[in-house]
This record gives sequence, C-alpha cells and structure tokens, in this order.
Amino acid sequence: MIHKLTIIIIKNITNYINLKKKESLLIVRLDDIGDYLLFRNFFEILKKDNDYGRYNFTLCGNKNYKNIVENYDHNYFNNYIWVDKFKYIHSKIYRLYLKFRICFIRYDILIHPTYSRTILSEDLIQYFNAEIKIGSKSDITNISKDKLELYDKMYTRLINTTANPIFEFYRNREFIEKLLGYNILLKKPVIDCSKEKINYLQIFHHNYVVIFPGASISTRRYEPDKFKVIMAYLLLNYNYDLAISGSKSDKKISDSLTDNNNNHRVHDLTGQSLIDLVHLIKDSELLITNDTVALHIGAIFNKKTICISNGTMYGRFLPYPKEITDNVFPVYPDIVDSVNIQDIQKLLIYGSTLDINEINPNKIISVIQKILNNNN
Repeated sequence: MIHKLTIIIIKNITNYINLKKKESLLIVRLDDIGDYLLFRNFFEILKKDNDYGRYNFTLCGNKNYKNIVENYDHNYFNNYIWVDKFKYIHSKIYRLYLKFRICFIRYDILIHPTYSRTILSEDLIQYFNAEIKIGSKSDITNISKDKLELYDKMYTRLINTTANPIFEFYRNREFIEKLLGYNILLKKPVIDCSKEKINYLQIFHHNYVVIFPGASISTRRYEPDKFKVIMAYLLLNYNYDLAISGSKSDKKISDSLTDNNNNHRVHDLTGQSLIDLVHLIKDSELLITNDTVALHIGAIFNKKTICISNGTMYGRFLPYPKEITDNVFPVYPDIVDSVNIQDIQKLLIYGSTLDINEINPNKIISVIQKILNNNN
C-alpha cells in the first residue's frame, strides 16, 4: 500500500514539474555485462534508423559495464543513468534517491528490450515518465506469472520474440527487427578495439592462456582446487604463461590459485578493467572460463574458449551457434552430454540445479589436449 501511494504522489508531483526532454528516447538495459555484449551492436542500427535515429538517446544501464560503454559506445548516447544493482537491492535510501532522480524527466519513448525481465527493472520502469513504453514479452525466469501480468500493463507495446530457446544475440536481433519493421543483416556481435593499444606481452615470457575462475553466481563457479589441477597440467605440458583474470571481487579466488605458487609463468591480473580484459582475451592463445562475461568476449574475437558450465539456460547463451564462432567448447556435467538436445533445453532453459563441480578436471584437460595439440 505504501509503495503504491509513493508512486501516486511522485506521479502527481511530476504533473506539475514537466521536465520533458525534446525528442528523447530512453533505453533500459539493466542486465549483466555478457547480456550487454550480445546487444550493444544494435545501438548503431537504432541510431541509423530514419525514425528512431532522430531521437537523443539516454541509456539506463548497469554500472558494471560502464567501462565498455564509455570506450566503445559513447557516440550513441547523449545521457546516462547508471544503476548500482547491489545498492538498489540493499539500500532503501539509494532506491529512493534513484526513483526521485528519474521521475522528473519525461521521455518520448522508453525501450526495454530484455527478454527475461526482472522485478528490479520493472520496479524502476514504473517511475520513468514516457509517452510510449515498449518492452519485450517476457518469460518467467525472473518474475512469477502473476506479477508479470501486472507489470505488462505498464507498457504501451510488448514485442513477441520466438518462444522456443534461441541464442540470445538472435533474440535481440529479432526484437529490433520487429521494432523497426525490417530485417537486419548483422550476423554476430563485434567489438572494434583496433584504435586501442594495450600491450600485455611485455609481462609475459611466452604466449599465454587466460584463466577466468570467477562468476557472479555461485552455482556457475568451478572450484579453485579443480582450476589448480588444470593449471598444473598446462604448466607441466605446454610452454604457455598463465594469466589469471577476474573482477576485484574475484581476488580471494585468484589468491587461492596463486597461493604457494612462485612460478614465474603465472600472472595474477585480477581487478583489471573491462577494457583490459577485452585486450587480454583478444591476444591470448586459449581462454578457460566459467559461464560469464569472459566467455562472450572470447566468442566475439573467435578465440579458442573452453567454458565450464552447469548447463543453465541451455540454448540461450551456450552452446554458441557455429555461424557466430566454432571455437567455443562447452564442458558440462556428464548428464547433459547423455540427453538429447530437446530434453536438455526443456530441463535447463530457466536455470540449472546441476552441480558444476561434478565435472572432473580430466574432462576439461581432454578438451585442452584436443585444442592445443591441433595447434602444433
């Protein structure tokens, strides 16, 4: 009741304070970094469209991918609203501040292309003032069916995309095609970082393999002790350096991997920026990662990538379509390999309860052997 009353009061105030941005379009994209990487190339297409391209674009995004936007996508946007999702969930003061900040600006159009909409995103969208609100028809990965029906009423138009599991980049493209009313020729996500020079080679003694042991969701993290087995195999059998990478929050994991390891071929680069990570992966010989942002960077640059996964949302983010790259090699718990694709998709499309740590390190080592031995 208090929540509804707050919305009514704020909307009444905004009727008197009409801070309307002329020809303004707001794009809401609050999901994670990997999701953003599979969508970001469509901003250019929107900007070039005869109708939507005339608007001034504002991005309401997850602050975790701010570094990517500032380096690669800043030409598309006039304004930004960065959301700290952790603070939004845990701080009432931050939520109130953000809602009051956004509610006094009026936009012509709001576009929310995320397929698996969340309670967080829908809660915020209630406070955005837009004459037209366009969203994606959502599944129930993150919201119950009853709540979804209520949230759907906020939108002027909901765009339907393919109900069956399809790779997320293709779903994003379908959304934009239906929004614009014509086919898009873009075949795969790309990152143009040709103008940047970040040279890691000076710290390495040899070509290197990137180890990315972190993930924001605990069920997607392979145990450090198992990563140690893989690292030991690589150091013993191949003349590569190892670059351990991850966010600042992964420092405890990387410390456990380098504990008592004085090998000069092991380099801990945890805590680097996203741009640094892009270049580190781009210039690597092999990437071994959990199902997280590093996977998508590796795929975009067509790098040989081993992704350790419990099979969650099978068909949406893994496996990668061969048309995009044939260099991503997923490694799943054995049960995923033993069941036909249709049944696995039905079982895992909304998430997975399979234990990623049931995967034996030797299963990953056998994939490493196939990949690296073919290089020689």
